[in-house]
Amino acid sequence: MLARSFAISVLAGVACSASAARAQCASSFNFPSFPPTSSLSLVGNAFIDDIREFLILTPDEVGQRGAAYYTTELSRVVSGFETRFAFNLGFNAGDGFTFIIQLESPTALGSGGSGIGFASGEVSGITRSVAIEFDTFAFSDEFPEDHVSVQSNGNAPNDAADDFSLASAILPFDLNDGQTHEALITYENGFLRVYLDDLVVPIINTPLDLEDLRGEDILSGESCAWIGFTAGTGAATAEHAILQWDFLSYAGGCRPVDLTSFQPNVEFVQGETAVFEFDGTGSLPRAPFWRRTGEAENLQDGGRISGATTQRLTITDLQPSDSGNYDYGLTNDCSGVGTGFSLLVFCQADVNRDQQVDFFDYLDFVFLLDQEDSGADFNHDGQVDFFDYLDFAAAFSVEC
Repeated sequence: MLARSFAISVLAGVACSASAARAQCASSFNFPSFPPTSSLSLVGNAFIDDIREFLILTPDEVGQRGAAYYTTELSRVVSGFETRFAFNLGFNAGDGFTFIIQLESPTALGSGGSGIGFASGEVSGITRSVAIEFDTFAFSDEFPEDHVSVQSNGNAPNDAADDFSLASAILPFDLNDGQTHEALITYENGFLRVYLDDLVVPIINTPLDLEDLRGEDILSGESCAWIGFTAGTGAATAEHAILQWDFLSYAGGCRPVDLTSFQPNVEFVQGETAVFEFDGTGSLPRAPFWRRTGEAENLQDGGRISGATTQRLTITDLQPSDSGNYDYGLTNDCSGVGTGFSLLVFCQADVNRDQQVDFFDYLDFVFLLDQEDSGADFNHDGQVDFFDYLDFAAAFSVEC
């Protein structure tokens, strides 16, 4: 793959709606680390580690509870979003953390211990909220450790008990293994998906309507909410550290396109058939494109080309003139993205593949023929014989 990529401008006149009493909705932000000036509301025991530039939701101490919210603006969530974050919980056991969407306040904080900073316990849980908990300590009314669960009690104080779980996944490994893990949470077309380390296959894929959770609209008609993290410890402790965090809202419900697999650079011999393919994501409808780099027009089906408007392009009877750089990618109603690859097609008589047909190719072919090497099977009939020499000589005479 060439070391280049590009974005494609797509007009999308979608503005974020919020009441005049509220700040404008945030559509995106990115924290590759957390310097002291991070735009966060730190609540309870949460703090920024200035040396490591980590967001610490709780230190590794008993009886802690903390939360952190992005507070430059409320964040647009109703139209869909995706958020990614990296976390490390060390090696100790308690109790876990959440990614939370709530409209109580930018300082909302629930109980510590099994409340994990969002649920009811020694204090009331966060109201008007849905929390995706990454739980590392099991209690009698909860799933076994370790698990991920989507918890909501509508507009009432949230609760960590299984009865308030909308969807869950029991994990086959410990989250507190000292390793850094990566999570991706997407909300699109009425489905919430949670990915953990494997960002292709979700561990949770569940219908969810933020405007109808247990029969209640936790956002009260707003399109925005406070988003962030909570955590808690009890007698069991752990440092709950967030290392990176980004958020992207899908404007107007449209999820931007992205490429998830790529077409590598390739080499072929004249006359062969090439199939090029890539994968991508984003809201439908998506429009794939292929074109030669520097040309304004996309490739079109016809002659030797097929699949020019799909993610699988085929070119038959390749010729050296097909060599060059190509762009490919996707567009949809709100975005576009592309990258490229190089294609090199050798003449059949270019035996040594130096992109020249000369006497050295003749010498190399005669040597292969004398050795009855399969590389001398010029006509690809499964045999190395005099007919291969005749076919090579014909191609050599026209320098291709």
